[in-house]
Amino acid sequence: MTRQQIVLAMLMIAVTGSASGSIASIKPDLQGSPASHYTRGLQNTKDYRQLAGSNFTHQSVLTSYLSNDELEPYMRGYVDRCGHMARMFSLGKSKENRELWALELSNNPGATEAKPNTRYVGNMHGDEPASRQLLLGLAEWLCQYHTTDSRAAEIVNGMHLYLVPTVNPDGFDLRQRHNVEDVDLNRDFPDPLLLGTTGLQPTGIEQPETLALMQWMSETHFVASASLHEGAVVANYPWDGMTDPNNTYSASPDDATFRHLASVYANAHTHMHDSIEFAGGITNGAQWYPISGGMQDWAYVSGQCMELTVEVSQDKWPAADLLPGLFATNLPALLAFPLAAAFSGLRGDVHQLLPTAPENATDNDIPLPAIIMVEGIDHVIHASALGNYYRYGPCAFCYEHHRSADCMPQQLSFLIFWHLEKPCYVELAC
Repeated sequence: MTRQQIVLAMLMIAVTGSASGSIASIKPDLQGSPASHYTRGLQNTKDYRQLAGSNFTHQSVLTSYLSNDELEPYMRGYVDRCGHMARMFSLGKSKENRELWALELSNNPGATEAKPNTRYVGNMHGDEPASRQLLLGLAEWLCQYHTTDSRAAEIVNGMHLYLVPTVNPDGFDLRQRHNVEDVDLNRDFPDPLLLGTTGLQPTGIEQPETLALMQWMSETHFVASASLHEGAVVANYPWDGMTDPNNTYSASPDDATFRHLASVYANAHTHMHDSIEFAGGITNGAQWYPISGGMQDWAYVSGQCMELTVEVSQDKWPAADLLPGLFATNLPALLAFPLAAAFSGLRGDVHQLLPTAPENATDNDIPLPAIIMVEGIDHVIHASALGNYYRYGPCAFCYEHHRSADCMPQQLSFLIFWHLEKPCYVELAC
């Protein structure tokens, strides 16, 4: 089945208008999944001002690991060169008072608009630093090619992509996994499988790096995220924690969705999908090895974010001369993952039109705080404050399955609720 054949079969609005006589408007948009090294290290913190006006490319940042002292001036230099599509800001500070810098990439950086937010988080474990350079390389590549490459253009023009090269700069300086307080940051989040959905707010005992990430997610509506690690080559998906002591596989409500999304990364990677250890290059976290307090389980429940943990290198702290090859093997996947998560499946917005608005007017639309539910999946997502929603899932599956001719035609119900009003039903024909 082609993308064009995936059609909206029926849209039935069963919501009564308000006392003022306004009506509800739901605008769904079905889309199929998208197809598919620095010349030297920065030697001192002043070099970035020279580089800001040069013909810098993604290759330039992949010849050495930038120190923490070099990272900030490099990123400021990047914004000097690519400020038309980049913004730099801090999530907070580490235990040793180092800034946790982030880049926002978009054709309208800093703006609050009805576009999906996606992110990559690097160097959570201090002795796994390749992602520091890979994410900087990705930023350079997008700046270099966003006017000539369709994938880069769709990312820059169609979403807000956030890159955090390091959330553990103290551990990086010490060349150790944990932060300076000897805490594993990927065991430091409230665990939804232990605490339920009501105990996921910060308790005050989390590390400052963890708290910064939690606060950021509470303020930003992320559609999808991936944390980049080292020690294997695999895309890991929830649950990381155990739900049944008698079953090593720990399936989340969105298990099929996560398996599909992990496969997007693994299949776009040059060889992850050929893994001997992990079938198809993906793994359920708990089946690999269970953990408690991981970021991806917390992000999925608390942030309603489809988050993966991606292991990008078999070896930890790979030699700097391996970074260009590592970037080349991961680049297609680093592009495919946010595009699939944001633009596959069902997306659209939920608005309430004022009764006096012309039929095609949008200026008078009022966003509705919708809760998005897929029948058969016990997990909801909320539309953003602007009314837009992105639900990666069944429609993408049906599109992909029909491409391989192994999906029978079926009806999938998609429900949208808000406030205490009656539900709107949208049935999708795949």
